[in-house]
Amino acid sequence: ASLNHNNIASLYGFEKEGDTSFLVMELVEGETLADQIARGPIPVEDAIPLFVEIAMGLEAAHDKGESSTGI
Repeated sequence: ASLNHNNIASLYGFEKEGDTSFLVMELVEGETLADQIARGPIPVEDAIPLFVEIAMGLEAAHDKGESSTGI
C-alpha cells in the first residue's frame, strides 16, 4: 500500500465480508489489457509501449521491496 507509481493502481485496503475477501483499489479509467488482448493480437508498435510501462511498474515495486527490507 505504500507504493506510489503511475503504472500501478493504488491499494487502499484489504477487506473481508463473510467468506469473501477483496482489495480496495484505485479506480483507473480506461480499457484494460485483457480487453485489448480479447480483440486479438496487439500490433508490436502498440505492444512495446505497453510492456515498457508494465516493466517500469514492476521495477518500481521491486525497488520498493528492496528498500523496505534493507537489501
